[in-house]
Amino acid sequence: MNENNEQQKLYHCNICIKDYASHSSLCNHNKKYHKINLKKCINTVPISNTIVTNCNADIIKCRKCEKVFNNRQTKWRHEKKCEKPKIDFDIIEKKLEEFKNTIFEMIQKEAKIHPKTLQKINKQLINNTTNNISNTNNGTIINNTYVKFGNEQLSSLLSKNDMLKIINKQCLCIEESIKSVHFNKNLPEYNNIFITNMKDTIAYIFDGSKFILTSKDEVINDLYNSHLENIEQFLEEAKIPENKYSKITKFLDTLNDNEKCFIDGASNNKKYNNYKAYKLVAIKNLIYNASDHKLLKKLNNIELKEKISDEIKLE
Repeated sequence: MNENNEQQKLYHCNICIKDYASHSSLCNHNKKYHKINLKKCINTVPISNTIVTNCNADIIKCRKCEKVFNNRQTKWRHEKKCEKPKIDFDIIEKKLEEFKNTIFEMIQKEAKIHPKTLQKINKQLINNTTNNISNTNNGTIINNTYVKFGNEQLSSLLSKNDMLKIINKQCLCIEESIKSVHFNKNLPEYNNIFITNMKDTIAYIFDGSKFILTSKDEVINDLYNSHLENIEQFLEEAKIPENKYSKITKFLDTLNDNEKCFIDGASNNKKYNNYKAYKLVAIKNLIYNASDHKLLKKLNNIELKEKISDEIKLE
C-alpha cells in the first residue's frame, strides 16, 4: 500500500483526551489551555498509529498568590514583587457573629432550655469573645461599664421627685419605674437587661463581668418585685397627698389580689389568672420594645466592667 494511503498519525493530549494532526497543533493546544511548560515535552511515542505526547503537567504558579505562568523565569520575577493577600479579619469576625446568631436562633426555637445548658452556652460565649476589639464603632462610643443586675439600689438612685413622677402614673407606675432606671439614656450603666425574642424563655442580664443568658420569667419577677417594693417603701415614708395616695394604694391592692382574674379589654378580652400576671406580660413587652438588639451583639464582643451603684442620683 502506498505511503500516502497510510493512516495519518495523530498527536494525542493526555490531559483532555484529544487528538491533533501535528505536533505544533498539540503544542498550541497545551499552551492555550493547560499552561504547560513546552520545553518539558517528551518526544512523541507512536502507539498503534497514534502518537502520544506526554507533557509534564506540573503547573508553574506563584507560591504566594497561585497565579499560573508559562515559564519559571516569569514566575520568579513575579514572586519578587508579589504580596500574599491580607487576611480580612472583619469578614472573619462577621462570619463568626453570623454563626453565633444562628446558634442563638436554634436555641430560641426550643422555647425551654435547661439551666445547665444555659451555663454551657455562656461559657462558650466567654471563650469566643474577642476582648481586644475597640469600644468605638463607626464613631459611636459604646458604654462598657454596667451595674450588675439586682444591685441597682433603687431607693438611693431615685430621688423624691423621680418617685412622685412614677406614682403619678398610677397603674403604670411599675413600668415607669423600670423605664426610669433600666432604659434611661442618662443612665446607660443601668441598661443591664435585654429581651430580644418574645417566643423563647431567654433574657440577658449583666452579671458583673458580662451579659449572660438566664430565665426570662425569673428575671421579670425579680424586676417586678424590686420596683414594687421600692414604690411601697416610698409610700410608707413620704408624705403623699391623700387623693394620690388613695388612688395608688387602690391599684396596689388590685395588684396583690391573686384570686381575682383580669380581662384585658384592649387585647381581644384576653383573660389572665390575676392582675399581676397581666402586669408581668406588660413588663416583658416593655423590655423587649426598649431593648437595643444591635447593642447587645456589640457588647458580646467587648470587655465589660462593673460599676458599683453607690447612691447615684438622677439629675
